[in-house]
Amino acid sequence: MSKPVLSGRIAKGSLLLSEFEIKFVPQKAIKGQALADFLAAHPTPDNMELPADLPDEEVFTIEALTWQLYFDGAARRNGAGVGLVFITPSGGLIPYSFSLLALCSNNMAEYEALIIGLEIALEMHIDCLQAYGDSQLAVRQLNGQYAVRNATLIPYHERAKYLMSQFQDIHVSHIPRSENDKADALANLAASLTLPSERDIQVTVGERYLLPPAIERIEEVVDSNVITSSESWGLDVIGMIKPKSSRQHQYILAATDYFSKWAEAIPLKEVRADDVTNFIRNHIIYRYGVPSKIISDNALYFKCKSMTKLCEKYKFQHSFFAS
Repeated sequence: MSKPVLSGRIAKGSLLLSEFEIKFVPQKAIKGQALADFLAAHPTPDNMELPADLPDEEVFTIEALTWQLYFDGAARRNGAGVGLVFITPSGGLIPYSFSLLALCSNNMAEYEALIIGLEIALEMHIDCLQAYGDSQLAVRQLNGQYAVRNATLIPYHERAKYLMSQFQDIHVSHIPRSENDKADALANLAASLTLPSERDIQVTVGERYLLPPAIERIEEVVDSNVITSSESWGLDVIGMIKPKSSRQHQYILAATDYFSKWAEAIPLKEVRADDVTNFIRNHIIYRYGVPSKIISDNALYFKCKSMTKLCEKYKFQHSFFAS
């Protein structure tokens, strides 16, 4: 605009247009006038009833998505475990397995399972949840059908009720154990991986180990120059599990480190001595180094010649505990 040539052209054009009645009107004003003209040309009849509801009201309604939670707890002489299976609104499965640090009863383990599941659901910002468990006692106590008469269950019941109050919509229902098989298998696996400790551990509600831990881990494969470690690992076999998986697996061979509670596990169709020694070599020695001790029961697939040869080759001790 500051250039003389351009300014001159604008002035000349303005002079030529001045003889016409031209007015500048903003674009919005033009649209508004067009809408006003249309309404003036198409007036609404006086006797026309205006609908109270919008014809596409369902478009504006956002329906809350409901998740499902299957929970189960398992208590053994040496430990307890929790199994959880979340089913997303789209049908996806999210499994969890926890090992509890304190010895507890079956009913306490069932409550722990639900409590952990509710805590995870809240952390995932789930608003609507349908929970299923196979413990009639816990479910009916939470629904108010049974009174909580056992003093040891009162803190668990209160914690569960408090967590339930944080949801927009939640229901806890009882199902047969046969319909809760996935959570049941995970709970039994976690319970079996809780090996006896050399010292007593007092644990309050909420203090647990997650199996496997949600941390990044570096897998270092060592073949000829293995590193000797001081960890002791326990071996156990879970099964037979019914029904079989889609790949016909019905056993789980699991190992857990006494100190860190780290767990390794593989599914098997059947348990053989070679499966055990290969598992120890590939999943323990090659990943974490040679342990000082392997502990298992005296099943034939543990107490065999191939196991003895493995102990002699890598120079670690093999001990047995009562099954």
